[in-house]
Amino acid sequence: MLFYLSKIIKAFIIPPGLFVLSFIVGLILLKRKPRLAKNILIISVTFFSLMCLPIFSSVLMTSIETYPALSDEKIQQSNAQAIVVLGGGRQYDAKEYGGDTVSPFTLLRLRYAVTLHKKTQMPLLVTGGAPLNDRIPEAELMAAVLIDDYAITTKWLEQKSKNTAENAALSAKILNAENINNILLVTQAWHMRRAVRLFENQGLTVTAAPTMFEGLKNNEISVFDFLPSIKAFQKSGYAIHEIIGQLWYLMRY
Repeated sequence: MLFYLSKIIKAFIIPPGLFVLSFIVGLILLKRKPRLAKNILIISVTFFSLMCLPIFSSVLMTSIETYPALSDEKIQQSNAQAIVVLGGGRQYDAKEYGGDTVSPFTLLRLRYAVTLHKKTQMPLLVTGGAPLNDRIPEAELMAAVLIDDYAITTKWLEQKSKNTAENAALSAKILNAENINNILLVTQAWHMRRAVRLFENQGLTVTAAPTMFEGLKNNEISVFDFLPSIKAFQKSGYAIHEIIGQLWYLMRY
């Protein structure tokens, strides 16, 4: 019940649901309070327009991508004992695979984890459950991709978590039982700040291993950065989602 409620609330406090709600409120108030309604609609349209600009989405992403790419030198200095890969969602009922499979986000994380594993030979832990409780846990889907596509066996599967905080808490229990307290943590660059804090709260030493950087590239700006695009709107949405998530997790965890 709480899972569904959180999804409904999230749908209307994060774009595009936020814009739908604001447009509805603006239209309702148009006759009663035209000035307020006009301001709501102007702000909504302006913010929507900004979110569609690559320069805006890239700046947003840059503000939350606080960890740099992991160098080989940093890997050696970390003295890490294992690689932990956070689940990043699934593709439901993928017809070509005959059922659920990992999402593009998760696949990118796994691909980078494979790169790290080949460099270090560290064992892998994948973490992710099944929020709806009627599906294969995400960790199992991840482990299947690792063995089927990369011929790499996952040492540990954490299959009960439903969010990043539970990823951290339940993974830490598995690692503690193996006397492991130092890890490389793999997730999207824009998600890393929240993830590192939660894993460190569990007493683990964490070296961030971010992937899929979406911020400004070498500070190079062109005319195309000011042309609206669907991808820019999507990136802005992910950034805003993460900013709100960081604030919520700071209050709750």
